[in-house]
Amino acid sequence: MAPAPEAVEEVMEKNVATVQFNDELTALVEEALAAGGLVTKSAPLDAVLQDLGVEKLERVFPHAGAFEERTRREGLHRFYHVQFRADIPQTKAAEGLAAVPGVLYARSSHRISLRAFNDPYLPKQWHYVSTSGADINVQKVWNTYTKGKSSVVVCVVDEPVDPTHEDLKANLWTDGSGHTGYNFARNNYDLSIRSEYGDGDFGHGTHVAGTIAAVNNNGKGVCGIAGGDYSAGIPGVRIQSCAIYSGQKQASDKQTAAAIKWGADHGAVICQNSWGYTADGFLDGEPDGEISAEELAAFKSSSINDVPDLKAAVDYFIKYAGCDNDGNQLPDSPMKGGVVFFAAGNENLDHDLVSTYEPIVSVGAYNHNLVKASYSNYGSWVDVAAPGGEGTKENNSIWSTVPVDPSISTTGYDGIDWAGTSMACPHASGVAALIVSYFGGPGFTADRCKDILLGGLETFGGNRPLGKKLDALAAFEYGIRSSGGDVEPRLIFSETDVRVKAHQTRTLSVLATGSATIRCTSTGSAALSFNAASGEITIVGRAAPAGSYEAVFVATGPTGLESTETLAYTLLPNHAPTVLKSPGNIHHKSLTAATTLTLSDYFEDKDEEELTCTIAIADETVAYSSASGGKVNLYSRSLGVTDVTLTATDGLGESAAIRFKLAVTDPTQPVRPSTNVVTSEMTVNINAAEQTLVDAAVYNANGQCVLQQTRQGDVFNPVQLDLTLLSPGRYTLKLSYGGSTYSLPFVKI
Repeated sequence: MAPAPEAVEEVMEKNVATVQFNDELTALVEEALAAGGLVTKSAPLDAVLQDLGVEKLERVFPHAGAFEERTRREGLHRFYHVQFRADIPQTKAAEGLAAVPGVLYARSSHRISLRAFNDPYLPKQWHYVSTSGADINVQKVWNTYTKGKSSVVVCVVDEPVDPTHEDLKANLWTDGSGHTGYNFARNNYDLSIRSEYGDGDFGHGTHVAGTIAAVNNNGKGVCGIAGGDYSAGIPGVRIQSCAIYSGQKQASDKQTAAAIKWGADHGAVICQNSWGYTADGFLDGEPDGEISAEELAAFKSSSINDVPDLKAAVDYFIKYAGCDNDGNQLPDSPMKGGVVFFAAGNENLDHDLVSTYEPIVSVGAYNHNLVKASYSNYGSWVDVAAPGGEGTKENNSIWSTVPVDPSISTTGYDGIDWAGTSMACPHASGVAALIVSYFGGPGFTADRCKDILLGGLETFGGNRPLGKKLDALAAFEYGIRSSGGDVEPRLIFSETDVRVKAHQTRTLSVLATGSATIRCTSTGSAALSFNAASGEITIVGRAAPAGSYEAVFVATGPTGLESTETLAYTLLPNHAPTVLKSPGNIHHKSLTAATTLTLSDYFEDKDEEELTCTIAIADETVAYSSASGGKVNLYSRSLGVTDVTLTATDGLGESAAIRFKLAVTDPTQPVRPSTNVVTSEMTVNINAAEQTLVDAAVYNANGQCVLQQTRQGDVFNPVQLDLTLLSPGRYTLKLSYGGSTYSLPFVKI
């Protein structure tokens, strides 16, 4: 159950101000921060920072990585939060900063109010389908056009969206690392619901998200406007949680602008905002349940220009959502630019600070009787009226998902007490998500989305303007009419220039605009297969000969219109591994010595394939080996010399080999005969590191020299002596090299 209005605290955030520097002063601040201090080369700024006891300066919009260049181009890097000493009055801080040359703007930071505090079950969701006319007329859109598509991402700037909810999990956006968004209130990825801490989350963000994209047709709970069709294997639009609240503590300016920009930088094309500023407490940040004449006058004279960092973030989202750094539509984005929705406010006033900004789609609320909700703000600036209910009983409340928590709900679904422009706004965001799902694709723009959303609607009746009455079917019919009739579906491939190496298995996807079905009429080769249910294309490089191929895909729309696209793909030939170099012969000078070789130092694969290695040791009594992690280890086992062969093999069985010798010696044994009993030849290992001349003389038992030979040898090439001419008997071999002579007795048989 949502808390009553008076239970919600809204106070000015203490000891924080927001400033906008000019380019020159920004550069000085950046230089000082990079040096690890707060002393700049601007004497006026340094004097104010010292006077205010400033403890911290940080950017409103953090460094954006790949998006930093466009962030700076739009001037968003010039907004900073200034944290000053606790005993400094807010007004003094703002006035002092504003007086510094180079400061374009300075104001105290305010906390921000949710847009619903008078705030399973499709039959309870009168706001979707009913006979009273108060619904948004979405049933026929589901049946005829679309139920939503996962290529459309809606960022919900609100409380955390419960990442564990059974009716939301399947439609949550993820970043590839399991994160479903970012928590700007906690400054981390933790989006868990924390109501147990007393003033924690109460489910507002989860309720808003469910209206947009709770999973449809899964036998659980409620429906979402763009929640897909679980039973048919159709995922809904994806919800990205940009949390700016930690429950009733409320959000501050510090999180809101950064959250909106983050959504644009992370794939969202629709930005849902059910929060804003209130007239009550507008001057001092302390709401007391009454709006004084002074507060009302100040509030009505305010505009989004008084919050330039928020305005900059909204403009950034509208310009760059779905786009690259140059503002061009990304190939896998369903829309160029973004649409930003804001709740109009709940004070029954004819003004709002944020929603009056013309590029924003402002959403007012009506109730179950199709009249303006008692609380809804109104005026010519309101673009669309959507169901917000009154929240006094079950049949006039907005039903949606809420966290399963003892202090919130035991079922995970609720409606009673849930009402407000907060609840109206996601209805408009959800219908926009359906529009992008159906009409979106290459060349589809945010302006066109807004045109379709509003172009076919009728003005909401009543003496207090509330924009046009939200009607999903009327919007779709207008969109089709204004497109010149039926809309031919378009196919969108996640990649277009597909090159598959022989060892690879590549997966890509194809989407179609609208509710078109997709079939593959020609795969081009045995390497390609297509899963029509998921839209996944799989190409196995080794499954067909190398060459260029084309697969043919056909999209068929609900009314039978078809479009055909070909996917060109190339299967690349396999390249056998090649030898970069040889390690050379290896000398182990003790039985405890070992050598480690890194495979990539000696072999190369042009296909960048991970190679497997085999090791063959000719004489395993001399050495043994092991291999892991792209490394080969060679260990000594006994004295001697052996041949070693390293073979690197790719996934298709092609290989390259390196051959070398491994010698294991002992410095205390400079000569080592292979045997002391010979028949015709003797092999003698020596410890010479390089090729050297070896003199060999054989003496009989009487001490007479009966044979002399000169040979060459080294540690890897033992000396070979021919003893064929000797008669059987006992002899002594005297071997001389390196200035030393060694005697070896032997027997000839």
